[in-house]
Amino acid sequence: MRASWGRAAAAVWCALATTAIAGCGGGGGGERVFGGPVGSAASSPAPSPSAVARDAEPLRFLPVEATAQGACPSRTALGADQDAYVTYRDAKTDTCYVVMPASGMTARPAWAKATDETSGAGWVVTVGLTGRDRARFARLTGTLAAQAPPRNQLAMVREGTLLSAPSVAQALTGGTVQISGSFTADSARKLARDIRGG
Repeated sequence: MRASWGRAAAAVWCALATTAIAGCGGGGGGERVFGGPVGSAASSPAPSPSAVARDAEPLRFLPVEATAQGACPSRTALGADQDAYVTYRDAKTDTCYVVMPASGMTARPAWAKATDETSGAGWVVTVGLTGRDRARFARLTGTLAAQAPPRNQLAMVREGTLLSAPSVAQALTGGTVQISGSFTADSARKLARDIRGG
């Protein structure tokens, strides 16, 4: 699978930025993600409208194995390891993402909010991870940062829906993740709402 899909994916890779994560697919399209300050999720609780719904499904962070334009491949096209892979399609960008669930992690973020940054970044979505998920997320993003595209991408999935698939450029260790890019107020609020699970 890697050989044939890897070549097909070359045409649709997102360009990496010099930020912690640069994204493509899902969410607002072209988004970038930055690690937040260490301990910010624990030391400054988010306002209640930003809190994740108690009954929300956990958010899954899944390593991307390959990407390609158009429809996702059939299970048999995934090769001998077809049971190790799952596919998600982003209809907005007409991109298929092949992910490896066993290598990812499931987390229940503490909060997520959309804000209009005065620093010139425009609308951003900030997500706070709980203490026990921070170390696992740092290890996962550190592993992905060492990979070549598209295997450095991290699909964010909830309830079988791809929310975003940013590319990881470095380990994110602070417990707070900020997604920025070509968001409008509405698209940033929608992504934050989707991450919160309602």
